[in-house]
This record gives sequence, C-alpha cells and structure tokens, in this order.
Amino acid sequence: MLKISRIQPHQYRGALEVFLAGSMEIWQVGEDKMREWDEFVDFDDMQGYYLDPGGTFLVLTDNDRVVATGGLKVIDSTSCLMKRLWMYPQYRGKGWGRKICEELIAYARAGGWTRMELMIYSPKLQEPAYQLYLSLGFKPVRFEEPDTQEELLMEMEL
Repeated sequence: MLKISRIQPHQYRGALEVFLAGSMEIWQVGEDKMREWDEFVDFDDMQGYYLDPGGTFLVLTDNDRVVATGGLKVIDSTSCLMKRLWMYPQYRGKGWGRKICEELIAYARAGGWTRMELMIYSPKLQEPAYQLYLSLGFKPVRFEEPDTQEELLMEMEL
C-alpha cells in the first residue's frame, strides 16, 4: 500500500537511498562521489536540519519501503525551501510527486511562510520535474551556473 507520511528515524537511510538512486541516474556517481559534491548535512541530521527548526520531510512508502521523498527546510520567518524531491523511476508519472509537493506547499502555507524556493539541477535533464514545478506555480528566477544552465533557482508566492 502506498502512503505519504512524515519521515521516521528508521526511514532515514531509505530516504538517502532514494536520493542516491536518482543521483546515479542523473550523474552516474555513487555515494562516495556524491559526498564530495554534496555535504549531505540534511541526510546526516534530518531532525536538526528539517524537523527541529519547524520544517518537515515526507516519504512515500510502499509496504514500509521508502520510494519517494520531499522536504521543507525553513529559511527564515517568511521563506522556506522545498528540497530532495526524489522518486524511484517505477513510481514516476502516477501523480505521487505532485501529491508530495502539494502536501509540502500546504504545510508551508499553514506554517505562515509566504515564499517557497526550490533548486532544480537541470531543467533539460529533469524535464518532467521542471514541468511539475511550473504547473504548481513555481517561476524560474536565475541559474546559479549560467554558463552551463544548471542549478536553476525557482520560487513561488504562497
């Protein structure tokens, strides 16, 4: 049975594995190389990074196996950041990514945030995700790496 819920400590490694599968798909690198590029501060301390400051981290589970993730990190009293929206390929295209996003957006609105940001590595490589974010109301702001058209910051008013 598929279910979206707030992450529990026993699911932390499963959430990391979903992200690692996505990074292997996009960048063809494993955990050791990803740790050189990305400090994994959030995966190494979910409680301190997301939950204690007032954010949240959601998982989609299939019979208790984590198969998709999405987090909301607090930036300040008015802004938050949607992060780590990843999903195993066999669960894509079924509306689950949208449902996770919608739950994170609803959480942000209920928490009083008025602006949500997200970063997408490559709109070209991640076209379905990019289209999903546009359909939810996110607008492109700027590329952090304009020469390569990578690291696109997007935002929406809540």
